[in-house]
Amino acid sequence: MKVIPLGSLLISCLIVSGSASAVTVHASLHNDFEDGQTHGWKKGAGSSQDQLPTVEQDSDGNHYLKVTSIGGKPDGRGPSSRMTFINETEWRGNFLAAGVNSVKTRMKNMGNDPLHMRIGFTTRAIEEWHFGASKDYLLLPADGQWYDLSFAITEEYITPFLGSEGSECCFPEWSFNELVAGNNQLKFHSGKEAHFWGGDRVASELWVDDIRVSDEALQAISLSSSSSLQPDVSAVPLPAAAWLFISGITGLIGLQHRKK
Repeated sequence: MKVIPLGSLLISCLIVSGSASAVTVHASLHNDFEDGQTHGWKKGAGSSQDQLPTVEQDSDGNHYLKVTSIGGKPDGRGPSSRMTFINETEWRGNFLAAGVNSVKTRMKNMGNDPLHMRIGFTTRAIEEWHFGASKDYLLLPADGQWYDLSFAITEEYITPFLGSEGSECCFPEWSFNELVAGNNQLKFHSGKEAHFWGGDRVASELWVDDIRVSDEALQAISLSSSSSLQPDVSAVPLPAAAWLFISGITGLIGLQHRKK
């Protein structure tokens, strides 16, 4: 058996550890879940196995990420009580260097209450935690329909803040550039009030698909009905030449009948 020096073993462990947390956000990042994998999307700490996001397939064969929340008392806390899901693997890193100006996705609210969707960032530096999230939310109706959501990743639409409202923590507030240039955790959550990091407690089910980066510099965040699964079947007028051709063919057919 080959003996490996302790120092070399420690160095190897550090290299492997560093690789596991390597910067991965890039200009073509797109999670469509067609491979059946969650791509690192998960719930917060304390959620049980049956509360974790799963990849499902709808009747059309499309794969999507299903996220659930169980709600809770307004003055209570509990794992998975909020509609929130995070990613600490593929979506960590330097959004500025990757040229990311916006993040787009498709969502379908299968619950009974509307959701107030925001995007958020967490950056950790040694023992300090720095947070930021959308200034405004996108209201996702509880109608079981797909919607396209677009979040501008700019200083105008992402607000750095100190964590939970009313928190006694005293971490200094970071700038927008510091926040998105060293992101450790990307997060989507439903939060109606301001940009409270935890979000609203709500019992709901959310379907999510096509989470992707974009270099498009948006003028505003937006939500619109999704058309990606609805083929365009609108009528296209025929040009005049086509009508003349059809008329000619019809005339020839009539002439042949008269000759018979």
